[in-house]
Amino acid sequence: MFRAEPDTLLPEPPQQDAAEKKGSKVKKPKKGKEEKEKGKEEKEKEKAEAMSQEPQDSKESTKGSKSKSKEKKAEVSVADEQAGAAPDDQFIGKFHSALRWGKTEAEVQALVTDASVSRRSAARAPDPKTGNQALHIAVQNGHRELTELLIAWKADVTAQNFKGQTPLHMSVEYDFYFISKLLLEKGAKSEVENSDGCQAILGISGSKEGAEAWDAPINILKNAANKEEVELAYKALGAADPTSLDKASLARIGMLKAKEMPDVWDKGRFVELLNKV
Repeated sequence: MFRAEPDTLLPEPPQQDAAEKKGSKVKKPKKGKEEKEKGKEEKEKEKAEAMSQEPQDSKESTKGSKSKSKEKKAEVSVADEQAGAAPDDQFIGKFHSALRWGKTEAEVQALVTDASVSRRSAARAPDPKTGNQALHIAVQNGHRELTELLIAWKADVTAQNFKGQTPLHMSVEYDFYFISKLLLEKGAKSEVENSDGCQAILGISGSKEGAEAWDAPINILKNAANKEEVELAYKALGAADPTSLDKASLARIGMLKAKEMPDVWDKGRFVELLNKV
């Protein structure tokens, strides 16, 4: 009897890993506990070093920036002072003439601009014949606003001409109280002597003392230009020894001020002061 042989068994297909079936990557073996702790410590150390380094770098950068800024400002300042042509004799003559005649600040500035010289060099340029600088000229002619302008331009308040006169010698000599006061406030030296041995605070001739001193009450009144300054003069006159005041000189100045400052002048108060002399 014929027998059928059993079917030949086919080999089973190889089984795939779950990871291959899902198309995912094979997981790496997990790190040990010691490795984890070591890596954590290294990260914390790096973070601490970064935090401590950043502020220092920032400060150094800021400091360097400020330093460079200061250097730049200094360079600009020096450049400003050195800018422009050197004043020649022709410019000095015109400039000093404008100051002598009391030209306006705009006119004086225009001369400097047109000549392309710096304000500082213009203010400090000496007359080749006398040695007078701009401040000597403005002061001896009693131009208070121009004096203030030149000081703002860095004029030398201690400058001496060829005879040793400083601007203070001149302001005291010609009884310009408020100009003398300004010069002293800006650094003028009262004890500087001219070629005749006279101190600046005593004027060119050395005679400005006592009733003729630079700060004598009559000089204050003579130079008063507004209500506040008149009030200062009145207080000085009221505090002065009546015997030290010259009544005729005081009366003459009072009459001039009454014409110059009719809206400010207190005639009744002045007459009261005059009667005490």
